[in-house]
Order: sequence, then structure tokens, then C-alpha cells
Amino acid sequence: MNSRYFLPLLLTALSLSLCLTGCALHNPKAQIKEQLEAIQHPNTDQDLLNTIHQLDQNKSLLFLDDGHGVLASRLLEIYDYQIQSSKITGEKAEVTIKLTTRNMEQLMDAYRSEILDRYISSGPMGQASVLDYAGILSDILNSSAETQTRKITLSMVRSEDGWAYESPSTVLDQLTGGLITSIGKSGLTSPSAMAQAYLDRIKQMDPEALRQYLSIRHFFSDQEPQASSQDLAYAVQIHKNLDYQILSWEQTDTSALVNLSVNLTTADLPQLFTAYKDRLNTLKNDPAMLKLPDEEFLLKSSDLLLNLLEENMTSITIETSLPMSRMNGIWLPRIETNAFPDALLGNYPEAISVLQN
Repeated sequence: MNSRYFLPLLLTALSLSLCLTGCALHNPKAQIKEQLEAIQHPNTDQDLLNTIHQLDQNKSLLFLDDGHGVLASRLLEIYDYQIQSSKITGEKAEVTIKLTTRNMEQLMDAYRSEILDRYISSGPMGQASVLDYAGILSDILNSSAETQTRKITLSMVRSEDGWAYESPSTVLDQLTGGLITSIGKSGLTSPSAMAQAYLDRIKQMDPEALRQYLSIRHFFSDQEPQASSQDLAYAVQIHKNLDYQILSWEQTDTSALVNLSVNLTTADLPQLFTAYKDRLNTLKNDPAMLKLPDEEFLLKSSDLLLNLLEENMTSITIETSLPMSRMNGIWLPRIETNAFPDALLGNYPEAISVLQN
């Protein structure tokens, strides 16, 4: 080869090599495209997690490491982008992207709802089994393919290493279709928000579902059919009066456990038993009642209790503790003592003392 052609060819090759290895550093559009490609076409799930964590300035998606990491690629398997424009003005740049992803807000709302449904249905209060969060999310992903398309504009400033985002803490949220914002709105990672969602779900139960969840069976008597009627009537009264107010929350020694202080309003069981004792004493003082066989007298007293249960019971407000624990990054009630169930049942310990005295 003629030497006079060699130098231009060498310079061209060198320029191409430098562009391939460094163009993204000096071109904001190319830099963002690299990250979009890493999200859309990762080699492995771990590569996707690495990209996510590199962009996650606020560590908002650390819960992906808590049993959800293997689903990161599925969360973003419906993902497409189109870079619409790129503009450099001095030391600043703007890149506008049309981004299609799953409907993250709808997805996370469905995830929270399914978690609460399975938590409540997995056993009586305080006995709910450990949930398979990854399995639940997988089921949601299998059943929902609703998408959303957003137009986002990322602002960048020139730096020594290339281009830096002006608001790095929001970039991952924008590039994942609002995933971080949607998790926050769903309340999955907030003990108080999940407590509120849980208490709302209890309030929405019909009396029969509430009776089963609170294990109100043969609560006042073991004699059928009166017992079933009394149990359901009591559940109706709790349902009618049930309300709550979250007062405060306190972090315990472990970051995975929080105690919430809650004002719980429900049916006033001590007042019911006080009225029952008064009317039962009146019944005992009736000479005609004293002549009845024991079995008939018990039926009369059982009917008396049922009538009281079917009247409009007064309400009672009790301050109690609702412990919340975090597992796999998600908060759920962990009712390890009888304090919260006893309060929900209308101050059960005081009611028993009324009968005993």
C-alpha cells in the first residue's frame, strides 16, 4: 500500500475506534440509549438488577433483592422505547423518549390487594401463614398485561465523564414507567399505609366473613342453633360500629418490626354483658321463671342474650397496639399477642371480668 494512503486510513480507523468506545460519553442520546437497551435487553436477570441498582440513587428498589429479584425481568418484559428528540444547549441537554411499559400503578395496586386477600384468607386472625410474595407477583404478572405509554424528558448536564442527570433520583422511576412511584402509592413498603389498607379491608368485610375471620364460633354458648344466631348477631354489631384511627408508630429494636398505636372503635362488649346480667337478674327474680326446668330457663336466658345482641349496641373506642413486620420488603400485621384481637372483639378481657363479678 502506498504510504501516502496509510496515514488517512489509520486516522479514520482510530477515529471510529474512539467513537465506538467513547461516543456515549459525549453524546447524551447515545448514553441514554445504552441504559434503555440494558433495561430492555439484559443478558441475565442479574445484569438487569445491576442496571437498576446503578440508577437507583435513593435505593428505592432494594425490595427487589428481597425475593423479588428473579421477577425484575418480568416486571419489565413489556418494555419498548423510542427516542424522539435530543437537544444540546451549551452545557445542558434534553432527551425526550416515548416509553411503553406495564401499567405499573395498576400492577402494584393489584399486588397489594392480592397480598391482603391471601393474608386474610390464609387463617384466623393472628395465625396467617407466611406468604409466597414472589409467587403472588408472578400470578399477577401472568394475569395482567395492561400497558401504558408515557412521554418523558430527561435533563442532563455536561460533566468530565460525559453527561450527568440533573435529577438522578428520579431517573430510574422515569425509565421504568413510574415503578418506584407506583410502589410508593400502593403502600407496600410503608407500615402505616399497609396497616390502613388492612384495617380498611376488615371494615369492608360482610358480617359473615368478619365472623369467620375473628373466629366467632360458639362465642357465647355451645348450644345450637342459638349459638350460631348469637355469633352472627355479634359480628353484625362489630361490623356496624367498626372504625379506626392510626395515632402513631414506633420503631422497635429491629428495623423489621414496627408497633402502631391505633384507636379502635367497635361494639361495646362489657356494656352488653352488664345489661345482660341486669336483665338476667330480673329474670331470676320472676317467680314464674323459677318454676321452669333448667333447660327451658337456659333457653329463655339465651333468647334474652340474642335480643340484646340484635339491638343497637353502643360502641367503645380502645387504644391498642398493632404490630407490623417486614418480610421480603413488604409490611403486614403480625398479631403475636391477643391485644389487638381482644380490642377488636370489644374489649374482651373487661367483658369477661364483668361476667365474673
